[in-house]
Amino acid sequence: MRVFVFVFFGWIQSANAVSFMPVAGYSLSHGVIDPSSDFSVGAHSVTLSYGFLTQFKMFRTVFLETGFIFSQRGFKQVYSDSVTEVSFTTGQIPLVLRFGLLPALSLGLGVYFSHGFGGYSSTNSTGTLQNSYNFSTYGADDYGGLVSLALEFPLVFSGTVVLDVRSLLGMQNVSHFSGVSTTLRDEQLLAGIKWAI
Repeated sequence: MRVFVFVFFGWIQSANAVSFMPVAGYSLSHGVIDPSSDFSVGAHSVTLSYGFLTQFKMFRTVFLETGFIFSQRGFKQVYSDSVTEVSFTTGQIPLVLRFGLLPALSLGLGVYFSHGFGGYSSTNSTGTLQNSYNFSTYGADDYGGLVSLALEFPLVFSGTVVLDVRSLLGMQNVSHFSGVSTTLRDEQLLAGIKWAI
């Protein structure tokens, strides 16, 4: 195992194929709730996402990408006479294989793990209530699939501007309410500047 790690990172460094990219953008999240007979489900408010991504060049046009993204996720429960917005403040760790399709266009396919920090909030017309993650409300952890389409524009002096559109498909039931299943979906638009290390 030690030999493999040494050889892998030695190859990465010798190829000068590691890049770092701080990113920021917007996220739109919504939930899929079953059953939801007494309410409809709406999209969460658009929120700010930010963090960093790191890429490792595996082959000429194939990259392994990971990082850490802070993002607020959630959904709205729309009843006949009220709307309740449920929000989770999360950190996401993506693991993506990125394939270069054109010199300026790439497709990423992978997975993500998400962890909620602090607790979750419920907001309606009467105010905001802070709640704790526990075995009778919502769980803090989530995982799922990820699809990304990115455009890259080289800068004149150094670095590359990247625009990244992502879709996250949650596979974990985050609801611990009896008889209710809740999974999360996200659309993200991230922008950043990528530098080779």
